Amino acid sequence: MTVTATVPAEKLPTLGTVENPAIFYDGANALLAYQVAPVEGGGTAVLAFEDVFDLRILPLTVESLGSHNVPARPYAITEVSGTTRTEKWQALAARFWTLSFNDELVEIVFRKVSPLEQKRDEPSPSRALAKVIASRV
Repeated sequence: MTVTATVPAEKLPTLGTVENPAIFYDGANALLAYQVAPVEGGGTAVLAFEDVFDLRILPLTVESLGSHNVPARPYAITEVSGTTRTEKWQALAARFWTLSFNDELVEIVFRKVSPLEQKRDEPSPSRALAKVIASRV
C-alpha cells in the first residue's frame, strides 16, 4: 500500500502559525477552531467533522514532523491515503487528515467535514469555539 499526502479538495482557510487549535469532541462529531493565517485576513475558522472514528492530539512541534510516522506538512491540512488508519471504516468512505499547528498535530479519521464559520474579528480559537457551541445549544 502506497501512502500519499495531498491537499484536501475542500477550500479551507490556511492555518495560522501562532495559536494552537481548540477542539470539542462528543464521541461522534468534532468541532475544530483554528487561527487563520494573516495572508487570508486572520481571525479564526471553525470546521465541523461528522462521524469521527478516531481523533488524536499529539504534542509534536512543526520541527519534529519529519520524524513522525504519518505524513504531515508544517502549518497545513494534509489528507493522507493508503494507510491502515481508515481500513476499518472503508465502507463508510472514511478520510484521514493531519492538521499541523505550532506545538500540536491533530490526526482525525472522519466521514464528512464542512466549514462552519470564519470570523476576522475573533483572534482566539477557544473563544470562537465557545461561541459556536453556545449558539448551537
